[in-house]
Amino acid sequence: MRKRSPLSAVSLDRRSGLKLGVKESMEIVTGSSNPVEKTFLCDLSAIRKRLVVGDGAKAWLAEHIERVPENIFQAETLSEDALVIRIHRNQWVLIDGNAVSRYDEVFTMPTGAHGEVLLLDYECVDLALGGSQVDKIMSELCPLPMDDIEAHFWCTTRMAHTDVVIIPYDLPARHYRVIATPADARFLYDIFISALDDLGGVQI
Repeated sequence: MRKRSPLSAVSLDRRSGLKLGVKESMEIVTGSSNPVEKTFLCDLSAIRKRLVVGDGAKAWLAEHIERVPENIFQAETLSEDALVIRIHRNQWVLIDGNAVSRYDEVFTMPTGAHGEVLLLDYECVDLALGGSQVDKIMSELCPLPMDDIEAHFWCTTRMAHTDVVIIPYDLPARHYRVIATPADARFLYDIFISALDDLGGVQI
């Protein structure tokens, strides 16, 4: 069943030059005729994400991926920029990377119980905000000092009075993944768009 990012329709309403496309059965904004300038906003919601839960989750993951984080909120970067994060005593989130087929076994496996493990789709909206002035935007919206957050760290916080997860990245350029519930995504999106307008940024 094709799903649609809650941001795709408003993206087309608010900005010209944007195109819809389908990735992993989700309709998202996939193209833009606008040049990348100072700051950018991307909708990455279609990237596959799985939640692995249970007393046997760590051992199960070790059979399918090369590294499993030991500490709560610790993340490990995997092949092709995939990411795995321990978010609870017995819960890990696996986020797909650039090589769509690398972790197909995990992402195409039916959801539900697999022995001692419960495998679920991790439903969220995933935005990437980056560019030369991204730290200025983040510091205005988030109470945490961005320099204190390590790269690839799963940081739960509040942004514009909304509960979010922030994951900083240093490569290929400084940017942040902001993960929120679908219910909060439209509000955050409008906040980001307002900041982009002020700085001459674009959506891509």
